[in-house]
This record gives sequence, structure tokens and C-alpha cells, in this order.
Amino acid sequence: MAKYAVRPRERTRAPSHPGKTVRASVEAMGLSMVKVSAALGVSRQALYNITRDKNPDAVSVDMAVRLGTLFDNGPDFWINMQKNYDLWHAKRRVDVKPIIRAKRELETAAAR
Repeated sequence: MAKYAVRPRERTRAPSHPGKTVRASVEAMGLSMVKVSAALGVSRQALYNITRDKNPDAVSVDMAVRLGTLFDNGPDFWINMQKNYDLWHAKRRVDVKPIIRAKRELETAAAR
């Protein structure tokens, strides 16, 4: 029988979407979205899509490099924020019960 690590306690509240942090950062800097989008080298609509959660996976690796450079916190910050957001939602969306059953069958077959 395989041993499994104890899973850490799950968060009950979803991590913040990176767009909320972008919006808060832009507001804290006292800048307009137009100026920030120009500084990032993206369209105003692309920035609005991120800040308004229109695109759930909006922070691509390219966008993470741009945001990390602009806000001086590095691309890893933005990639990790997007990853945590995506993973939290995927864990609730994906039905793993069939996989668990199949895994048990495989383990039983391997033990024979």
C-alpha cells in the first residue's frame, strides 16, 4: 500500500485574482489606466480585461514580466498569484473521483 503525505489544510476563500492587485497598485500610484497600459506596452482594453477579471487567466508569462518590471516585484509574484488563483478554482471544478477509483484499481492490480 502506498503512503501518502498529509495534505495541507485547504483555503476556504479563493485567492485574489491578480487583476485586483493590478487595479490597487495602479490606484496607489495615482496613475490612469491609459498611462499604465502605455507603459506596459499593451492595449488599454488588455489592461482593463485584467483589472476587471474579464479574462480569468489574464496574467500570462509575458504580462507577468511586464507587471513585475513596472511594479518592481518581479514576474514570479504575478505568476504565483495567477497560479494560486487558477489552482484553487481547478481543485473545485475538476471531478477527481473517477481518477481516485482508477488509481485504486491500478494499485490493486499491481499488488497481485
